[in-house]
Amino acid sequence: MPSHEDGCSCGDYASGTNHTLPTNGYARQFSGVNTQSYQKHITSQEITALGLRGLGPVVTTLADCEGLQAHANAVRIRLNTFQQ
Repeated sequence: MPSHEDGCSCGDYASGTNHTLPTNGYARQFSGVNTQSYQKHITSQEITALGLRGLGPVVTTLADCEGLQAHANAVRIRLNTFQQ
């Protein structure tokens, strides 16, 4: 997440590259250990200022509920810079 507008909070909570995992029994559709299990997989994402304006309130709410103030504050700081 290389841009100055992103912060890892969006990836952790709302945009899907980190903590959004398939659940609800989907693991049954995948095989066990194979050669791909030992390969490193890297995900990346970019969020625009407009995207952060949309996701920011969701991210701060979720981070506040989990008690992760640094994540919430990282997004709040970025959102405040847009209002100036």
